[in-house]
Amino acid sequence: MLLYTLLLSVFLRLISKKFVKKDYLLQTHENIFLILPCIAALCISVTIKMMIISVENGMTVIIYDTVPATKFWIPVICVLLLSAIVTSVILFQKLVQYNEEMGKRAILENQVRQMQKEIVEIQDIYNDMRGLRHDMRSHIANISLLVKNVAGSVNEELESYIGKMEETVSKLDFTYQTGNPITDIIIHQKGQEAEKKHIQFKADFAYPPNLLIDIYDIAVILNNALENAIEACRKAEGNKQIKVQSYVKGSLFFIEVENDFSEEIVIEEESGLPVSSKENRKLHGIGISNIQRCAKKYMGDIDVVISDTNGRKKFNLTVMMNGKSAAAI
Repeated sequence: MLLYTLLLSVFLRLISKKFVKKDYLLQTHENIFLILPCIAALCISVTIKMMIISVENGMTVIIYDTVPATKFWIPVICVLLLSAIVTSVILFQKLVQYNEEMGKRAILENQVRQMQKEIVEIQDIYNDMRGLRHDMRSHIANISLLVKNVAGSVNEELESYIGKMEETVSKLDFTYQTGNPITDIIIHQKGQEAEKKHIQFKADFAYPPNLLIDIYDIAVILNNALENAIEACRKAEGNKQIKVQSYVKGSLFFIEVENDFSEEIVIEEESGLPVSSKENRKLHGIGISNIQRCAKKYMGDIDVVISDTNGRKKFNLTVMMNGKSAAAI
């Protein structure tokens, strides 16, 4: 009995360790998939138990005496039955993880396709705006020069009007010049969104033109990271700030996003990533995993640091990507 208890505790511990998706809601067919090996093992063990002892001519006969090989095979069969139960749990967990991975991959691919479509349209607008700014500034300069030549003197009212026109044209410029129109658009858009929600926004970001990193992967990282930062800051009290910066070290490209937050952050043991605080975690908890997925495409990863200084909580996300230098190819 002591040996049986020891074996059972070992197998139960194995099942508990391998069943990592404890918050996963099992469907009816999934319950059946997990229960059937247990029922089969129970039925086989009961059958073997009935076969071990039999009565012939009024005498008790033990199968171990009549078939000595069963002393080896019956324990082997029992261990294999228990192992089949553990294996079914491991297989089920792999299927759950695979389905989640495929779901996240499909969402990421759809997000990239949607972003590519939107950015192509925005790039056309961006190019038109650059041409418009250039033409408008030339027209304003020509009008100002013509007025001075015709009038022969400076008209303060007209000068003020032309000055206001120049201010209006300057608003067409993006606040942040990152070296790439796509990252210009994303940071400009997220910066405006943050300011509307009374969040201080600071950016020191530069696109690495000499590294072979797809701009759309950088766009996915920036979009998800800044969206999460704005969402976290929105719930915080007092002064709220978001800082995004980038830097290059050799062939490594780093993106850092830091923001204030107030809610408790739970780190998932399996992935080491923060768990979404939203109700539907399956849909909303994929932003940071998509960031990690993009980083791993370039032999990189992400690092999360949470700090609390004088009651002010800071969430710092660092993304590292290894992009082979274009000059080296």
